[in-house]
Amino acid sequence: MVSLEIVLLALLLVAVFFIFRLVKKNFKLEAHLRMFEREKKIVLGFSHDIAEVVAVGEDRSRLFDLSLHAMIHCMCASSGCAFSYDDNTKKLTAIAIEGLFPPLKHIDEKKQQKISSRTKFMQQLMRHEEFDLGEGIPGEVALSRRGEVITLAMTDKRIPKHKDPQLEIQSLMAVPLILDKKLFGVIVISSQFVGHHFSKGDFQLAETFAEQTALALHNMDNLKIQVEKNRIDMDLHMASGIQGLLLPSKLPDDYRYEINAFYKPAQRIGGDLYNVVRLDQNRIGIAIADVSGKGISGSLIMAICQTHLKHFMSKYDSPSQVLCAINRELFEEMRNDMFITMVYAIVDLEKERITIARAGHELPLYVFRGENALPNIEKVSSEGMALGMVPCDIFDVVIKDKEIPFTSGDMFMLYTDGVTETVNEDGQEFTNMRLGEYLQKFYEKSVEEINRLVIESVFEFRGKTSDVKKDTLADDATLITLKRL
Repeated sequence: MVSLEIVLLALLLVAVFFIFRLVKKNFKLEAHLRMFEREKKIVLGFSHDIAEVVAVGEDRSRLFDLSLHAMIHCMCASSGCAFSYDDNTKKLTAIAIEGLFPPLKHIDEKKQQKISSRTKFMQQLMRHEEFDLGEGIPGEVALSRRGEVITLAMTDKRIPKHKDPQLEIQSLMAVPLILDKKLFGVIVISSQFVGHHFSKGDFQLAETFAEQTALALHNMDNLKIQVEKNRIDMDLHMASGIQGLLLPSKLPDDYRYEINAFYKPAQRIGGDLYNVVRLDQNRIGIAIADVSGKGISGSLIMAICQTHLKHFMSKYDSPSQVLCAINRELFEEMRNDMFITMVYAIVDLEKERITIARAGHELPLYVFRGENALPNIEKVSSEGMALGMVPCDIFDVVIKDKEIPFTSGDMFMLYTDGVTETVNEDGQEFTNMRLGEYLQKFYEKSVEEINRLVIESVFEFRGKTSDVKKDTLADDATLITLKRL
């Protein structure tokens, strides 16, 4: 029979074995818990840091730095490099480096010697390293949009071999930074510790970091766009206010006539110009113009032209002389692809006539009563070409003054092509012929009502299927209507 002592000893050995296993499991569990707490702290810190970077609006390279740093520490990697993707050049460029990250391109013997002797040279080399889509491991990951883990890097021919053992890669992991199919870059981390290899769990965690980084980069880009849009909106608001100051706030009043102006830019700031100035007791100057460029560029040229117009209106008694003087000033200042069309008219109430000069602008409309007392319409044509297109020796010869009567009941309208070239859903233009018909129709009304009814007719003609907004036209629209009482 087996002695009692032997049985007890066997039971004691079994108990010790199970206790040892429990202690070992406990140690492993504690190690896993410590690692979990460590990873949790890194992830939470990373989330907080990137949110702060986006909110403050720091340089986007800071996001690459933070993501790379978090991945290296969380996966116990030796080094890493973050590559930023440029959608224009289709290249990946190193933007952040941490640790002694080996170059991922095969390099010649001379550079190998410098790398083994000078770590700084290696980092400088990496800073200027670029990859095309599909080139090397970063390029392949960027092209496929899928991450990759290389457990045994020594056997992978894509990874260069280095003479310095500290640069010999044991394991490599690369993840793309993607959001909504948009590629922001690639992050590559390396383990140069013998026996340390990245696991599937490491890869899943790296993908989580990559998703957060891509989202932060997306938000930062959107924030910058919004800030820039707000700045442009503020600039446009100021430009619109300045432009409003350049246009007359009040038109000269007189018992011998009534006058009204309507102005509506297609954008926040426009390229149309008009002015009405009392020259003396019996004469008023009326000008309307259209700059070929729209938006900010058109408004700048308009402002320059308005300044010249005001100066020369008071200096010359002939409309053609005024236009010649403006052309002389503008010809050297304007780009080759820009020009200004203009009509300038001097209304002489005592002599009951209007003298007109036209620089390539829309034909003015003149309405007068015929023998049967019904309103007749006439397009006032005169010689001339657009301002800023040709030098003075050509422009001055072409431009001519033309006189028309302006007696009781006569009406005179100036307008820009934003009115007459408005297109309806059938592709038809409003035309100055249709404009003249409406003038005849509304002839008996006040000039303010005439302008309002004409614009309403233009909107009605345009229809509801136009691409432009309901309350706007495709081009700047200006009307000036003058009626002799």
